[in-house]
Amino acid sequence: MTRDNLAFLDSVLGPRSGLYRESKWLASDFDENVWHFEMKAPNVSGFSIDFNVKLSNETVLTDKENRRLLNTFKYWINASVHPDNTRGRGFAYADVTARNSIIKVANLIDYFLLNDKYLAISSCGLQAITEDHLKQFSDQQAKDKRIAEHVYGWTERLSEFLLGQVTGSDFEKLVKSPKCDGIDFASTSDNQLEQDNLSIPAELIPRVRYWLWENNLYRETSNGEHKYVVNTIRLSELIYGSITLRGAASAKPCPTILNLSELDGVTSSEYPRVPVTGEDDETISFTGIQNYKTALKALTLLKDEALCDEDLLLPPVEIIYAQLTYSPDNVASNRFATLPSQVVLNSVKNAIEFHLQYAEGLAFSLKNLLLKIQEKLANANEGARTSVAKLISPKEFSALLHPQMQRIGVEKWTISKEKNYFDALRSNKGLGELLRIYYGSVQIVVSALMARRQTEIVNLKTDSCLDESKRYLVFRKAKSTRLLEGRRVQVARPIDEIAVEMIEKLIEIHRLYIEIGFTNKTGHLFDLVSMQNPTKMLPVHGYHHGYAQNFDLFCDYFETPLRDGKRFYIRTHQLRRFFALSFFWGSGFGGMDTLRWFMGHTDLQHLYHYITENTPGEVLRHAKSQFLAETLNEHTELRELISDRYGTVDFTVLSTGDLEEYIDELILSGEVDLEPEFIDDDNGQSYRILVITRDKHYG
Repeated sequence: MTRDNLAFLDSVLGPRSGLYRESKWLASDFDENVWHFEMKAPNVSGFSIDFNVKLSNETVLTDKENRRLLNTFKYWINASVHPDNTRGRGFAYADVTARNSIIKVANLIDYFLLNDKYLAISSCGLQAITEDHLKQFSDQQAKDKRIAEHVYGWTERLSEFLLGQVTGSDFEKLVKSPKCDGIDFASTSDNQLEQDNLSIPAELIPRVRYWLWENNLYRETSNGEHKYVVNTIRLSELIYGSITLRGAASAKPCPTILNLSELDGVTSSEYPRVPVTGEDDETISFTGIQNYKTALKALTLLKDEALCDEDLLLPPVEIIYAQLTYSPDNVASNRFATLPSQVVLNSVKNAIEFHLQYAEGLAFSLKNLLLKIQEKLANANEGARTSVAKLISPKEFSALLHPQMQRIGVEKWTISKEKNYFDALRSNKGLGELLRIYYGSVQIVVSALMARRQTEIVNLKTDSCLDESKRYLVFRKAKSTRLLEGRRVQVARPIDEIAVEMIEKLIEIHRLYIEIGFTNKTGHLFDLVSMQNPTKMLPVHGYHHGYAQNFDLFCDYFETPLRDGKRFYIRTHQLRRFFALSFFWGSGFGGMDTLRWFMGHTDLQHLYHYITENTPGEVLRHAKSQFLAETLNEHTELRELISDRYGTVDFTVLSTGDLEEYIDELILSGEVDLEPEFIDDDNGQSYRILVITRDKHYG
């Protein structure tokens, strides 16, 4: 075996002093001030870290006097992806995993740098870090999972920065600039006010907007509710570029209150939304904290005697070990907002019925419309506008519609300029809106019956999401890249016939655009028709707002229930548990004919085994908790157990979320469980749900 074939052993058996001076992905020399990392996997970009950042004492990290601190950070970055810190897995890390691990350390370094005055980083390095400092960071992360907030304090720092730019400025004189013609800096919608979380007085918002405009800090977009949104990349560069390693590169949310020029054709939801806590049905904060712990653990490797000559500025090892066992109190309770079962069941029912009633008519009408637009464009002058209202008269438009669409009241392509938009929506006046409601229907059915993550659904390919038999959904499984060089595992799962029908209708729409010639490539299944120009398909990856808006239009159309004046607007992660929850409801929840139909021709015991095998344990447990919380009046022993354990007598004063928390703890401890009992008799197979309570003190 050649020397080259054994080179990897140098990372294990080589001199300890050189272990962390390089890594598989570092393309720069250790002593360089700018490090470049190369990533060879497809769709994983390389990146750089510039160590020329200013410290709070006005020196630069790369100055000679800061060599010990600089080397501490450099060794830490390389150690984080070394096999010593990854139980040997560093050799096989996918590029995307290594990239995330390195950036996680850079984020931690940035947190320390941004809190330099408080933590004394510039004078003491990491030596002054205490156990309380690290606990405080974990507590911040548990409170807000976004890196922009728990590392970079984006909202607070942005508010301070913008206030500093406009305080004392003469706004009335400024806005007389000719450049401002057509821009209303003072117009603010109710939705913007509701979502505002900046610490900027309302009367100063117009000044801030104007300052941003004059400094070219807006970007134009058609993928949201406003024409102009803040360019957070450029703003991040101004705020963090000279004082952090990754602050300018880290994604930042765009403050809605600063957006300008509300777009026609994009309408906010009818009501404020019942809040949700995240976009994925996972305990993100807990997972994120574990990732930070792995990053911190790498510091313990640098206590190696072989590195003594480097004189690194490291925290005490016991501080790191204490942090590895610390868990913030609110992580376990960081639950996701529960959709009441009735909301989900009715929505699945409405979605299926909408498909059965209108799918054919919608596709027929869209085809005729696109063919007519193609004909009009062929006879029009080059560069003519493709607005439906400009090209096609109301009489012509009506003649293009399927008779069913005419009967239910369709009058035009879009109702975006209707004064009473939501009344017009429920009166079926807009063909484009009905198509988007249909998209929302497909999203609800596929999400509810397949229990997939949103990333798995939006990545479904039009030409390969169904197998040849059309009985299986084919997708790339999220969080499955380990040992696969960043590639996701392709899996297939059985899918119900009604969901296949709905998917095939979307595929038909995609093929229609190819056949007519408005596009020359197949895309993703949930790429959607543009409301502003029906000849265009908008890519779902570049138009996430559209995917969410499909849900919102569906919920406003079918008027999902309100709670405290806010509407339940469904999201994918809330539907994951329905897959398991539906089984528990299916045994005796009256009036759910659609659900009974879905389950009626299935071996029930086999179906339950399939559910338990394919539903993550946490999701299944939460489904059980929700079912028991919603049916608590039927379970006397469970009520008594909760009363004894938590001192609760009047259950009416508890929110459903609090009650679910109590039950969830009992299921985790093994004192409560929920299981079906299957019964075979002359009428075939049926089942009933058993609530099992155990006294853990007596076995």
